[in-house]
Amino acid sequence: MRNNLEKIKAFLIETLQRKSAINLFANYFVRIEENFSKHALEDKIEQFISDYLSIYANGEILESDDIYIAFRDFYEYAIRMKSDENILKHIYRYSNYYLKILTLDISDIDIRELIAKINKLGAVDTYPYLLEVFEDYEFAHINKNMFIDILETVLEYSANKKFSKSVPVAFSTLSCELNKMLAMKNYVPQFDYIEAPQANRVTINDLMKPY
Repeated sequence: MRNNLEKIKAFLIETLQRKSAINLFANYFVRIEENFSKHALEDKIEQFISDYLSIYANGEILESDDIYIAFRDFYEYAIRMKSDENILKHIYRYSNYYLKILTLDISDIDIRELIAKINKLGAVDTYPYLLEVFEDYEFAHINKNMFIDILETVLEYSANKKFSKSVPVAFSTLSCELNKMLAMKNYVPQFDYIEAPQANRVTINDLMKPY
């Protein structure tokens, strides 16, 4: 039985050949494989695809058996609005962010150290969210200070999840509120127990209280 990655490649080849655009497979997907291979991380490509797809599934972590079907459904939906090249280019760009997270090939020492700490905690459930944050930073939608704030908050969540005796809250449950925190420095989550306004920075502990 073919694994998910082989099925995804076969789907892309068939789809692109039908449109006389098979060059896009070599330009983007083959390059993804080559980049992962350079770091001996070929076995992480399928996990990258799973994490990439979870971005479009509201942070839901996919079961292994669902990855190919989820990719096929995602691609067939996305092609209604974007070209094949734009879809594959986006996946390729995110694969580079994923490698930055895994290999710590990050020029900024402050960002690199925080990612290293997140990795050390084994916080792989935060990777889909981090991919989006890297994208925002790459296109200057957030500055370095905001990036650091996000990473510190993710690190705090990851440490709480690992060392707390209580039942952990899924990161995807909190990511929407985290996005709002990033968008507005003085944002206060809309929970009844919080009295607004408050001057102090809202932390992950504040977000976890209602759960």
